[in-house]
Amino acid sequence: MSQRPRCVACGGSDFIEVLGFDDLPVFCNVLHDSAAEATAAATGTIRLEQCSACGLLVNTRFDPGLTEYQPGYENSLHHSAVFQEWATSCARRLVDTYGLAGATVLEIGCGRGGFLSLMREAGVGRAIGYDPSLPPGTEVSEGVEVHPGYYDPSLSVRAELAISRHVLEHVTDPRSLVEVLATAAPDGVLYLEVPDATSMLENSAIYDVIYEHCNYFGAPAMAALVESADLRMVDCRTGFGGQYLSVEAAGGPGEASVVPEGAIDRLLEAGTTFSAAAASEMGLWKQRLAEHAAAGRDVVAWGAGSKGVSFVNLVEGGAGISRLVDLNPLKRGRFVPGTAQMVVSPEDLLEEPPQVVVVMNPIYRDEVAAMLSELGIGAEVLVA
Repeated sequence: MSQRPRCVACGGSDFIEVLGFDDLPVFCNVLHDSAAEATAAATGTIRLEQCSACGLLVNTRFDPGLTEYQPGYENSLHHSAVFQEWATSCARRLVDTYGLAGATVLEIGCGRGGFLSLMREAGVGRAIGYDPSLPPGTEVSEGVEVHPGYYDPSLSVRAELAISRHVLEHVTDPRSLVEVLATAAPDGVLYLEVPDATSMLENSAIYDVIYEHCNYFGAPAMAALVESADLRMVDCRTGFGGQYLSVEAAGGPGEASVVPEGAIDRLLEAGTTFSAAAASEMGLWKQRLAEHAAAGRDVVAWGAGSKGVSFVNLVEGGAGISRLVDLNPLKRGRFVPGTAQMVVSPEDLLEEPPQVVVVMNPIYRDEVAAMLSELGIGAEVLVA
């Protein structure tokens, strides 16, 4: 074990080395206008270490000065029907569970307001969001207020529900963000959603390791974070095929936060085997891509988000992947950082149909296969 600064979730000081990578793109969710610009994209170093007390994974080489979020950052998943269905059910559950019909909700780090729009459809009265990556003048759904820039606590917004979805893993002081959310909803509930570190470790999901994420939370770390902000955990669950971890928290008296029995042991055990499992996973894909290349097969990766960009940069520097496919029209015609493949739409594949499609997230496998069938593309579908 090595001595590191205190854990940002539980305050622990003992960390266990897990794995490391050098020269990975700083931003997986910032695409580029040219291949030359993409090749020259900024890179950073990842050294993952795990807190022995709560299981939080931390990139100890993270430099926040490299990750300034501004217009051009694009990570919306709402163009997928599979994701939209899940997000819609999540919004409806929150409204029904906490009686939010007609209520005010605030989301910090809302992107273009896709989830806020679903909250409005589910019945909330006012949906307010803030995001520094939102270009000024961006059109959003009717009834949704989205402001470009960081949320200023002095605005004194009062909400019945305060939301942070896939933001806590990006910030070096997550407790401060939780406290800001709690101040905005002093008598309400917080909804906190992050990628689930337990799922990532146990499924050897190495392509979920990206520089943008300085923290990787499992249930014990989320419980510790909530308690450090003097809140109590109301609910803790996984969703979206087990890939996401969500916590609902509130102030006031109540039972101590409870995490699943054995959760910390699972996290620590999975952490010890992650590096070897990741190396095996990457080696397998290097071999597969080499075999496809030798056979003259055109291979594309479906998904130009974090997983896809991480995949092409980690596996032979992207050799053997000709293009990345994405449903998000804002990504079309742009180039991924590092390896510089162009992002195309599904319809673009008709010009040069591939023989192999690698789906970057297993939850989208059936959706992708159906779209390929509709397009008349008889490619072999693999899942990374």
